[in-house]
Amino acid sequence: MIKNWDKFNEGWFSKKESESDLIPKGFMSSTGRPSAEESERMLKDLDKISSKIEPKVDSDFMQEISDRLYGPDSEEYIKALKELNMSFKPRQGRYGSQLYDPLNHEKNNKRQQEVINKIGDK
Repeated sequence: MIKNWDKFNEGWFSKKESESDLIPKGFMSSTGRPSAEESERMLKDLDKISSKIEPKVDSDFMQEISDRLYGPDSEEYIKALKELNMSFKPRQGRYGSQLYDPLNHEKNNKRQQEVINKIGDK
């Protein structure tokens, strides 16, 4: 059995508040407002500090601006691409919907069947 079991239970289930070794010391006092002279001095110091700091601009923002002026979104860039595309000759051969020819479909089926027959005979 646990020693001092009754004392333990009383601590959990009793309604009286236990005494604490912490004694409230009262409210903390805050510092008062600075005087007019102190606030003027702090403002002067702040102005000196802020004048020395260079403003920083986000590099992604600058990249976005330069892309719009000189990059893929600019009018000069689009115009240059159109001129470049006109300088190339069109592709030789089939492209797009010309790649599939239903007439060749029957020829391909016959050739596939010949290959299957050759494999099956061995």
